[in-house]
Amino acid sequence: MKISQNKVVMMHYKLSDKDGAVIDSSEGRDPLAYIQGIGALVPGLETELEGKGKGDQFTAVIQPEQIGR
Repeated sequence: MKISQNKVVMMHYKLSDKDGAVIDSSEGRDPLAYIQGIGALVPGLETELEGKGKGDQFTAVIQPEQIGR
């Protein structure tokens, strides 16, 4: 199943700054759960996740203008 509007998504993540320093991670914890498309995540990240499927691994660079609504 692909990530799309109103689907429940569970994912592991690692958030790093521009220098590669880890800011937050789900390592050693349960995956993050959210509903796609309802504003639970920053818009740029929801856009990057749209269409991804189980097992997909990717890197997303979210620009400041993609953070707020």
